[in-house]
Amino acid sequence: MSSKLFRITELPTGLALGAVRPTAEGVEIDWAPDGHRSAHSAHWLTAHRPEAGDDSGDRRAENGKTLCA
Repeated sequence: MSSKLFRITELPTGLALGAVRPTAEGVEIDWAPDGHRSAHSAHWLTAHRPEAGDDSGDRRAENGKTLCA
């Protein structure tokens, strides 16, 4: 499976989960409206889950970046 690099601001309007299926390694997700499919291992999902009580939000968004000189 290949990876596509893009800016988070390029995500389609109305992005939503189309279907989620368990696999031997983790889960496979079909995204709506474009039908893109992604797969995530249980190890990756565990390593990237939010901490309990962490309300700081997802800092991967464009507005969460800090420019350094």
